[in-house]
Order: sequence, then structure tokens, then C-alpha cells
Amino acid sequence: MSIGFPPVPLYPQALDSDYTLFLVYNTSEAELASNNEAWAEEIEIEPVSAESNEIWADNGFANISGELFYYDEVEKDSNDKVYKLKRCARNLGGSKTKFNESGSMVRGFVVAEHHNQLADGPSGKTYLTFLFPLYSLYESINKENNSSSRVPLSYFSTTIAFTFFT
Repeated sequence: MSIGFPPVPLYPQALDSDYTLFLVYNTSEAELASNNEAWAEEIEIEPVSAESNEIWADNGFANISGELFYYDEVEKDSNDKVYKLKRCARNLGGSKTKFNESGSMVRGFVVAEHHNQLADGPSGKTYLTFLFPLYSLYESINKENNSSSRVPLSYFSTTIAFTFFT
């Protein structure tokens, strides 16, 4: 299996997705399900229970024992819950990769890369460029939906506020 590398933003040539903008959940954390060797490209974690909401995105950044890494895909169990982070690029940000014992915590947090992905598009434009397109996306989605299934503005304003204030 090859190592995955963080994707680059697509805007303004195309619309970005959760994959290119790194969907992130609040307080994603799980224990290692098995020992993990330094430089391993896969990290097996304990999935959330079948009744719980998923807490891991399909790709993103996470931390294990102080080591920042990027995972490019996931594997899910029979309950459709993430139990393996795959195509991991390890040793990001200067913390050395090392052996981690089963039970060690793996945590996914909002990191600077989430801001940078929004701030640095291929055209070199700043985050201010993204304020209008995000609001326009909100408007276009809600025009297509009936009033009972509207996407709340808070979903988009959270992204905008995070981008603007960081």
C-alpha cells in the first residue's frame, strides 16, 4: 500500500469536497486496537459502537503520542464504523515516528492544515475569496431543498468563522 498525501484545494477550478477540505469531527479519539510499528502505513483503532455516530472522517490529520500524521483513507467494519486509518503519511511536523502500544490514544483535532487548505488555493488567493462561494453554496443547496430539509447556515458560518478568525 502506498502512502497518501494531503490533497490540494480545487477552488476556483472546481468545487471542493469533504476530502479536499478535510472534514473534521469534534473530539475524534480512539484507542489503538493493536500495537503499531514506527512508519506503519495503517493504524488500527477501536471503532465506536454500532449505535454511536461516527467520529472519524474518511481522510484527515490525527495525532498518536505527539506524532502528527495524515491518513488518506479508512476501512470500516460491518457496522460501517471506522476501524483502520490507511495510507498514513507519518512524522509530519517534526515529531519522530515511534512504536506505539495497543491502547495508546489516537486523536483527530483541528490543526493548522485545516485553515491552510481553505486559505491557500491554487490561485494563491486568501481566505476572503472563500467567504462568498461558501455562502453561495449554502443558498444554492437550500434552493434545491424544501423548507423541511434546509441546510442550516450555522454549518457554513462555522467554517467561515473558523477560517476568518484563525
